Amino acid sequence: MKSHRLTQPFLAIIAGLGIALTLPALASSSPSAGKEIKTAVEHAGFALKSKNTGDVHKHLHHVINCLVGTNGEDFDATVGNPCQGMGDGAMKDASGSEGTEGLLNQSLRLAKIGVEIKDHRAAQAVAVATRDLLRLAEKDGTGHRK
Repeated sequence: MKSHRLTQPFLAIIAGLGIALTLPALASSSPSAGKEIKTAVEHAGFALKSKNTGDVHKHLHHVINCLVGTNGEDFDATVGNPCQGMGDGAMKDASGSEGTEGLLNQSLRLAKIGVEIKDHRAAQAVAVATRDLLRLAEKDGTGHRK
């Protein structure tokens, strides 16, 4: 598997967003949220492996759709919804799980930035960070996958 390094400017973006690198133990979220988060992780990974910027954007839009659900402000039906029928969006379904909610909000912010970036490698770097935050959200307080 190919390792991706984040550049200093990208780390500055993350710091500017206020994304914490150390986080408290995460509370559990609903089973629906778990499925949606898992699917979002997969699509962030697809974005990372995409051969062109358009596909990076498409898969980051899938991440956004899984996070916000069909009634979410940022939902875009034109790009597809890989989380259709799983729940009301991971952010809504994880409501009440403070640590997970924070990570999902940060993931959403990054994915929205990623779909605006025109440079292929830079958009992929955002996909890496988005996937890593989603993986943290996917874990419970013991560090094990749900």
